[in-house]
Amino acid sequence: MGFVTSLIDFFPEILSKITRENHTGIIISGKAIRVTDLKKKNGKFLLNSFLNIKLSEKDLLEPEIADKLNQACIENCLVSRKVQNLATGEGTVIRNITIPKMEKDEIVDSLKYSEMDSAPFDIFEASVDAILLPSSSNGTHLDVVMGALDKKIAKRYSDFFKKTCLRHTGIGTIPDALSAILKSSKLIDKKKPVPIFNITEKATGIYIFKNDLLVYSRQIPLGAKKITKSHMLENCVSEKNDWDKAVAEYERSIDFFKNKNREEIGDIYLIGDTSKLEDIRHRISEETSYNFKIYNPFDDFIEAKDKSLQQYAKRGPEMALDIGLAISDTKSLNLLPRHLRFSCKTWIQKNRTLTAILAIALTCLFSYSAALYYDSSIKTALDKTHAEIKLLRRQTSVPISTLEIKLINAKRKLESINRRNTASRKIEAMRTDWPVFFDSLALVLPPNAALESLKISSAGTIDIFKESAIPAPKSRRLEIAGRIRGASSERLNTLQAILKKMDSSSSLDGVMLASSKPSGKANRESEMTFNIVSDITYKPRQEHE
Repeated sequence: MGFVTSLIDFFPEILSKITRENHTGIIISGKAIRVTDLKKKNGKFLLNSFLNIKLSEKDLLEPEIADKLNQACIENCLVSRKVQNLATGEGTVIRNITIPKMEKDEIVDSLKYSEMDSAPFDIFEASVDAILLPSSSNGTHLDVVMGALDKKIAKRYSDFFKKTCLRHTGIGTIPDALSAILKSSKLIDKKKPVPIFNITEKATGIYIFKNDLLVYSRQIPLGAKKITKSHMLENCVSEKNDWDKAVAEYERSIDFFKNKNREEIGDIYLIGDTSKLEDIRHRISEETSYNFKIYNPFDDFIEAKDKSLQQYAKRGPEMALDIGLAISDTKSLNLLPRHLRFSCKTWIQKNRTLTAILAIALTCLFSYSAALYYDSSIKTALDKTHAEIKLLRRQTSVPISTLEIKLINAKRKLESINRRNTASRKIEAMRTDWPVFFDSLALVLPPNAALESLKISSAGTIDIFKESAIPAPKSRRLEIAGRIRGASSERLNTLQAILKKMDSSSSLDGVMLASSKPSGKANRESEMTFNIVSDITYKPRQEHE
């Protein structure tokens, strides 16, 4: 059980290694669900796919919409993507707050008490998160960015994504999405505080960043619909007032930040619904003392994967938030309650039995693949050794000492193979019976003699040849048994020839006949058995020669 538990705990790391990491974000509005999928490559991000599923207000987060999203994800190979959606509109609060210095784990609870009267919902039931700003490192206070999301909205988002083929890991915020763009941008001048105006249909969000972190934010209830209309209808006083109000509020917000922080700002970047209108940008610049620019991430660090996606490059200012959300980090400000977030670790804890089965299955599959490779290498070595043995069998006129050396080396190779795979019965049998010794030594016996058994016992090792350092037994005992056919005198002469030939070998000492007797077979008058024993010793190669 300990092994299985360890395997389960390690399983998320295995999954994270074998799964491809993409960056996917979803923005759900009253008119559409937009899915942006990016992949990092060579310091830039490739737009893999962009889905725009149109819907009506009554369709929002309904099961039918989940089915449409699933179908689109399947068609675009987005199944099982880790995604976060954007918290927008009512039910969301983003604020910069200064609080007394305290421990990090106390910040969220403290913020709930300080904001309980100003929040438009029950903040104690809401999902609240906060991040520290760099200015918090010294002094007696903390500067934090607080985010809060109505509990009901967070639950609706979570329930909706449970019906999809996507893995819901977080609910991001507009400041985090814009901060992610700033971190990746190579065109935006970040030496000074960077203001970004996000002009949506109903409102304008003003965000000012310093060192890629939000330091000021404000919402103005004048959006694309009123601004564009009043810009086009200059003769209508009531409509024109909306334009003037918007311009005045824009300038007032920037002036407030400059006076409070005593810092100059750089260019102001426009994104959103009306930022694509060049003449609007010119008029805002003319009526204020600031320089407004339209920001298009496709001119900066985004590339379309293929020609079919290049059409979105013209809509870059509208897609800026989609892109920022996709590449933002859920470890910053995440408004999805922790118990609702998808993670491998959470999934495993809830499905430990299934995870154990999957982990063991993966381990077995890996082991089986490794065994196949290992068996293949053993088979190659075995085939090579068998080929060498076949060559030895053809050598009929080889001195016993030379043949014995070659056979010992062949035996060691097979024993080495056997140590690598002791489960192979075929190899084990060859090591035990050793038929190659029977056949090979029998080849050097006279024609009327046959070998029945051969045994070599050994202890310790020495080097047979110094230059090749081939290991060999230090002391060995050779025992051979065989039979001889023929007349009595012929059998005796043959036996004496075998003893004389073995005794003359410089590799054998103390050759003696252990026993000889007629065989117990029917034709025993023409056949006899014998047993010969001898000590095997080696001398340097020069003496052999």
